[in-house]
Amino acid sequence: MAKKVSVSFENEVVKVVYASPSSGGVTVESHLTMKDEEFDEFLKTEKARRFTVTANFKRTYQDIITLPPAKDKILGKLVELDIKKKAPDLGEIAFFYSVLNDMIEEGRKVISVFVYAVSSEELSQIFQRFTRCGKIVDDLYPDSLLLSCLNMTGERAADPANVYVSESGSIKNIMLTESGKVYFMRSFQSSESGINDTDVQNINMTLNYCRQTLRKNPVAVTFVGSAAYSYTANIALAAPPCCSTHSINSNLSAEKSAEYLAPIAALMSLADISKYSFLPEDTKAVRLQKTIMLYSSCALIVIAIAGGAYLNKLSSERKQAEDNITAIRNEIAQMGSVAANYKAKADEIQKVMPRIQFINDINSAPDMKKTLIILSEIAPAKLNLPTIVFSSIQIAREDKTTKLSMKGNIKSFTYIELETTYAKLLEALKGKGLEVTSKNMSIQEKTFQIEARISASPAVGGPTK
Repeated sequence: MAKKVSVSFENEVVKVVYASPSSGGVTVESHLTMKDEEFDEFLKTEKARRFTVTANFKRTYQDIITLPPAKDKILGKLVELDIKKKAPDLGEIAFFYSVLNDMIEEGRKVISVFVYAVSSEELSQIFQRFTRCGKIVDDLYPDSLLLSCLNMTGERAADPANVYVSESGSIKNIMLTESGKVYFMRSFQSSESGINDTDVQNINMTLNYCRQTLRKNPVAVTFVGSAAYSYTANIALAAPPCCSTHSINSNLSAEKSAEYLAPIAALMSLADISKYSFLPEDTKAVRLQKTIMLYSSCALIVIAIAGGAYLNKLSSERKQAEDNITAIRNEIAQMGSVAANYKAKADEIQKVMPRIQFINDINSAPDMKKTLIILSEIAPAKLNLPTIVFSSIQIAREDKTTKLSMKGNIKSFTYIELETTYAKLLEALKGKGLEVTSKNMSIQEKTFQIEARISASPAVGGPTK
């Protein structure tokens, strides 16, 4: 797949990763770190045109709010109004929200919603750095939300309450999650990179807030990314510490992968990652229109090429058809004498057709001699069945055999005699060279109906040639 470029703004520094998506992660081809003031010069010389961007924003707002249940489109409007009311200093905003749970408040059903908002002005400042150099931002993620998506994938989505700590330069980010949902986020300025005593005090304050205000008891404090590799604090944490180094499919060491975790995660195929992108709606609309126009243009080109090829094929087929018609006309002109000769032969055949038909009729008639011999052999007297009386026997030609349809009755006083005589009759017919194809007997009326074919072998007792 094509190489992609991911940029992460981490306050004082900017990290850049060149990578290609691969199964289970990304394959990093190269990476570099520069000061924030050096980035504009970097963009001017960079040949890549499209970028995936991650940033640690300064003007943000996060909270858990309660709202009446509503459909997604209406709920989004209610969330936006609530944020603007509680954080008017942000001005125009881009925001993310997720429904946490349902609850009853003052006798009515409401939903609790986690919201995270960023000032649109701060977003625009990042976009302008790229657009001034003719570059395109494909996606723009807040680093905390992006890492929450990474932390809660797969089996982690069912984890109990957990506090994650990451760093963006000297800024520390703390996030509370439970069952795959974000409940709380905050950032604070630290004196240095890594985790020191002051940072642990801030983390413990956050743990107390989670327990006392949010009624969540985190089972652990998980250090993410580079924060997992530099721990110099002597103060004990108020929850068990652990590290999440995120084994990523790349050619980097675990420590280097942790250092560039945010830009790498932005290129990974994470579930629902698109909902964390803070691209402005007008940018999305323009990009959608361009995409539609591009695909429409490609479709028109394909249709034009296909139409040209089809017209060329039709022209070739028309020329071939004209050549065939000319050849057929020449053949028809030469067939006059052949047709006359054919008509003379046909007239001669018509004169002898009555004789041919007569011979065919004779050949197709049943072998009456053989049939009569068999009929004489199946007479009740010959079969020694005096209680059998045939009421009718019909003879018909069926394919290349002769078919006999026999009807009659049996004079008997008991059902046992009736069935015994009927069975003897069937057995006698088979013994005389008949193949029984259908049989039926009415016990109440003492009648029977049998259909049989005369087999190819001569009848038993009949003459042979």
